[in-house]
Amino acid sequence: MQLVLLAGELGEKYGQEHEYYNLQTPADAIKLLCINYPALKSELFEAHKNGVGYRVIQGGAAMGYDELQLPFGSKPLLVAVSYTHLTL
Repeated sequence: MQLVLLAGELGEKYGQEHEYYNLQTPADAIKLLCINYPALKSELFEAHKNGVGYRVIQGGAAMGYDELQLPFGSKPLLVAVSYTHLTL
């Protein structure tokens, strides 16, 4: 079983904890979340227009885009909002 945690606003909208079985990679977890929550997919793809990005963290270490295809580790996967720039 792999535990995927959505932090902050994502967790409020789509649920904070998600348990999945037989995931191979963190990318699989993101794909499955997007299938289960179509609005999440739109949010992930459009967020950069508002200066918002996302971090995927496992075992306390942020993962780069290329690392999302690596095998899923034993620690929970955390997806959190990362504000790329703010205009005041």
